[in-house]
Amino acid sequence: MKYLLIAIATLSVAATANGIDEDPIKRPQGRLQGTWVMHSSESDGQTQNYPANCQLTCSFTGDDLVIDQGNGLQLKLKIELGRTDGLRTFDLIEADGKVVRMGVYKIDGDTFSWSQNTQTDSPRATVFNAPKDSKRTLVVWKRVNK
Repeated sequence: MKYLLIAIATLSVAATANGIDEDPIKRPQGRLQGTWVMHSSESDGQTQNYPANCQLTCSFTGDDLVIDQGNGLQLKLKIELGRTDGLRTFDLIEADGKVVRMGVYKIDGDTFSWSQNTQTDSPRATVFNAPKDSKRTLVVWKRVNK
């Protein structure tokens, strides 16, 4: 029994040192770091696919998010990650502290998807779709490989 407890303690210390035992809310933030290019979007039932050479990107550095439209226009926001009812949530926050969008997100390998309501005063989106008259947008991003 004594050896089992020592082994568990050793594994726990090793896991923490390797980042495995991080705060589960912060772990995804590390997976978001880097640049993503828009792959597709759907808003109120209207689907838009983007070519492989799409210039619309989002880049994460810590909790900073820069959405670059590729034409010199950039939107700089903070992103706060969390969890509600088993869903991964995000809040997009302007420099003045105003929350401008709330939604849910998921990461699957090199694919990052987020769903948000189209109106700023709407409650948080909780599903990953955007059918006609839903007042939701679903955006799919692909990681930019360097």
